[in-house]
Amino acid sequence: MAPWFKSLQHFSLFFLFYWRNKTRIVKVGAIYRHFKGDYVYVIGVAKHSESIEDLVIYSHKNKLWARPVNMFLSEVDHEKYPDVKQCYRFEEVNHKNNRREEK
Repeated sequence: MAPWFKSLQHFSLFFLFYWRNKTRIVKVGAIYRHFKGDYVYVIGVAKHSESIEDLVIYSHKNKLWARPVNMFLSEVDHEKYPDVKQCYRFEEVNHKNNRREEK
């Protein structure tokens, strides 16, 4: 395994620990539902090269996207989107509750 990849793994684990001390966390490798209905897969976290801001790196429709952690974890603006039932912009999908029953 390449040394830089090991560093990336350690960085991701550190990030999970850091956000565990807050009210919400970003889980690398988890699937999240956006409040507009699409699903995304969190690949990792990164630092912006200029601002050093923490970014969530995720995949959506075969493209990679980066969004600031604070925005990823933020609540939905219910004044702008009054019909949205979801509380947060991105919410982790619980596979146990979303599985179809096998026949």
